Amino acid sequence: MNDTGVICEASGPDDPFLDPDELIEDDARFNTDDAPYDDVPIGEMNAGQLLDLLQRARRVTARWEATIVAATACFAEFRERQGEMLAEFAADELAVTLVQTPVEASNRMHHAQDLVTRLPATMARFSQGDLDARQAEAIREVTAPLSVEKAREVEARILEKAPHLTVGRLRQRLRYHVAKVDPDGAAERRRRRQRERTVELNPKDDGMASLYALLPAEHAQAAFHRICGLAAKAKTRGMNARPSSGARTCSPTCCWAPTSTTCGQRSKSWCPPPSSPEPRTNPENSPATDPSTPTPSATSPATPPGAASSPTP
Repeated sequence: MNDTGVICEASGPDDPFLDPDELIEDDARFNTDDAPYDDVPIGEMNAGQLLDLLQRARRVTARWEATIVAATACFAEFRERQGEMLAEFAADELAVTLVQTPVEASNRMHHAQDLVTRLPATMARFSQGDLDARQAEAIREVTAPLSVEKAREVEARILEKAPHLTVGRLRQRLRYHVAKVDPDGAAERRRRRQRERTVELNPKDDGMASLYALLPAEHAQAAFHRICGLAAKAKTRGMNARPSSGARTCSPTCCWAPTSTTCGQRSKSWCPPPSSPEPRTNPENSPATDPSTPTPSATSPATPPGAASSPTP
């Protein structure tokens, strides 16, 4: 972006910064050129017309998303040239404009600058609509630990096939080429990724929340099997706690195992599963239970499965 506020121009034939007038023109006609069903309402289109419309819309959407990335990178560069004072609050300005938190806006700025400066060929394909935002972000993220030269070498290896790959498959191919291009850097890349490990608590609707952890693979796998093991011992009625072979999720019982362990014994923070039935008085109609598992009484607070009762003061 220059001093007049116009989007900055890039040199060379693969200019990643789009001409806004050209993009608006393409957007206005994306469903009219060589489309004989231009005046057909969406609700009256056949399957072929709908698929063609979706393909065109995806391409135009990708070009607009690339424009946002380019403009964001230029805005960050513009504020940096104006001095530290304005650069410090650039993320706040962007957050207000894009209706995001300052943290989200700051991440968006850094990612945009990374994509524009380190991966110009990816940005060019993104700007043409060949790649969508998720594909471009996958290339940026997986190559982030590499030097610029090696990142561009991986980019050159994958870019031709990238538009035709799902994001999951694209990430697999990227990891393969990263290992080929930089086999000696595996240990350093692992150390860099480990510095990004985190645990997050995110509130959800209706009194729910998600607990997210980014961990080294062996630690995450050990934690997963530990939780499933605790859940298997809980033997909550009506729930199968054992995950199937190769599973990456387990039954609702697994969700109660870590909370019963971490919330303490006879703690009001622990809540039994909503579907847990009241104890039955007729043993003939009751399911088989583990005799070592205490049964909560009507007058005492529920005790998590597998947790010993603490003495009442």
